[in-house]
Amino acid sequence: MATETRPRQLDRSNFVVRLRELIDEGLDHDTIIEKMTPCCSMSVSAGFLADALADISSALLLAPEVGNKAMSEAHTRFVGTTRLADEFDTALPKQQGHLRQRYANDPTILDAELVRLESKRVRLRASADQAAAAWQLVQEKRIPFDQARLDFPTAFSEFSDWQPTPRK
Repeated sequence: MATETRPRQLDRSNFVVRLRELIDEGLDHDTIIEKMTPCCSMSVSAGFLADALADISSALLLAPEVGNKAMSEAHTRFVGTTRLADEFDTALPKQQGHLRQRYANDPTILDAELVRLESKRVRLRASADQAAAAWQLVQEKRIPFDQARLDFPTAFSEFSDWQPTPRK
């Protein structure tokens, strides 16, 4: 049975991979720094170790909130609710015209129906605005995650870039 040995000093890429392994094991930052300090080569300074540990750890904490699944869900909700609100806004004058013709002789029913339509428009627009705010928040939260992925690609090899799915 062959044993696997790890080199005492690691290059940056392998250093980051090992750092991620230790983070995934659930070790605290001080323990990780203690274990990784002897592995620092000339290209890996103590400052790089501290920065990499902080950036990778915080990005991994953000991953469930800003992963591709969360991005897709927020984008789909944003697109869907905005489209629904826009379509209702477009159809609203026509619906109001039909109501005015239908209830021309009964202004109380006409007023009640116009109020109902307006409240539906307000409700749909509020839902679209909420979805837009949620979509913007997810995108803003994703920025540090994507930056950590750019800075330390070997630590995030299981994460792929997010692309919106085309909607019909």
